[in-house]
Amino acid sequence: MLLSSCRVNYQWMNLATVHWYKATKETPNTVQTLLDEGPIRSEMANLRKLVEISRKYGKGLRVAEMNTISNSGRSGISDSLAAALWTLDGAFEVANTGAVGINLHWGNGMAVYAALLRQASGASIVKPPYYAYLLFQMALGSGAHLIRQQTQNRPGTKIKV
Repeated sequence: MLLSSCRVNYQWMNLATVHWYKATKETPNTVQTLLDEGPIRSEMANLRKLVEISRKYGKGLRVAEMNTISNSGRSGISDSLAAALWTLDGAFEVANTGAVGINLHWGNGMAVYAALLRQASGASIVKPPYYAYLLFQMALGSGAHLIRQQTQNRPGTKIKV
């Protein structure tokens, strides 16, 4: 669909955008499925192809809406430390595809996956994904660049670089 849209509309487009959620609210989700590395590899390969299509037409691609689980997230997963880890990992993975940016979706500010939960009093509650935003901004602020790193995992070890 992106290819046909770019083909027909590229002269009027400034940017191509997509949405990415790790899972849907309607499917069984756990902390383990959120952090499962297998699906993210496939999803990032697909996103890399979309970035290439956009570049072919001289346009950048932005993940305009991204978060853990669609439809406001799932309590106990989208508001957990696992969600913060997934958010940080996902942001780096998207950056590594060549996408020009991401928008992390908060919904109306009351969504389970929102990083700041607005209360009726006007106060906000900081939730775990907020810390992923801070770490990502700290890591890539001030002209930082991603570098390629090769590692060799020994049997039984899991290292993500």
